[in-house]
Amino acid sequence: MLCLLAAFAGCGVPRETLPARSAIEQLLISTAADRAIARLPGEPLAGKTVSVDDSNLECLDKPYVTQRIRQAVLESGARLAASREDAEVVLEAASGMLSVNKRDYLFGLPSLSVPVPFAGGAFTLPEVALFKVVSYRGRAKLAFNAVDTTTNALHHTMPVCYGKSLTAYWKLLVLFGPYEWTDLPEDGE
Repeated sequence: MLCLLAAFAGCGVPRETLPARSAIEQLLISTAADRAIARLPGEPLAGKTVSVDDSNLECLDKPYVTQRIRQAVLESGARLAASREDAEVVLEAASGMLSVNKRDYLFGLPSLSVPVPFAGGAFTLPEVALFKVVSYRGRAKLAFNAVDTTTNALHHTMPVCYGKSLTAYWKLLVLFGPYEWTDLPEDGE
């Protein structure tokens, strides 16, 4: 019995997959986009039949951003058109920026690589942070044109809409932290 148990015993290692983009990066960008779209004025579209043209929207998150724009159009009191031909107004969307910036601040000693003589290698000294902050800032810049489909003239001047989001981690005296500060929405918000 013991031999049988030993034969089937073993270690299991879970398979780890890491996507090209982290969840926090996607959340920073989508939150910044949400905040930019929230600045889109809805009054000029209210009561109109609107088609959303996302052909100038260039970003990895295009399906999400397009859906949020469509939602904002509906919330403004407009109706979505099935096609450009069925619309009174075409809302053209373009992205000027949808990305994340990372900044590191360190008060202390950075990690240093010290060469080892006659060994051909190097020894790495660890970072000693008296105070350290690593911040990730999501940024969005979206431009909109509302075009009248009967005249192909500008229906209404729309502002360029900006949005931002932030997550930061800080550590104090090597021992305390990392602590997180964020303006990202909590789950379910």
